[in-house]
Amino acid sequence: TVVPQVYATLINGQWTVDMESSYPMKTDAPNGSASATIGYGINNSIRIGGSIIVKEGKKPDYRANIRIELAEDHSYWLQGYITRESLEARLAINL
Repeated sequence: TVVPQVYATLINGQWTVDMESSYPMKTDAPNGSASATIGYGINNSIRIGGSIIVKEGKKPDYRANIRIELAEDHSYWLQGYITRESLEARLAINL
């Protein structure tokens, strides 16, 4: 399944705002989603924050997260999420 994703990050000082949206191209795949994350950098490498996630046809969900910057130019990072139901991790690489 191909799931196109649009992702934007705004960094202003210690604050980070991430906006994300995705929608699968296959009709029997789960519906699309959108999320917004606000984070605060406790140092140059670690940001902590929270997200709100809206999935098509469902109530909004929330998660806490920690983002570990792996490059000084913010081109890639490892992000961990804690939800009511799971622990998740994602490696993001911007080309």
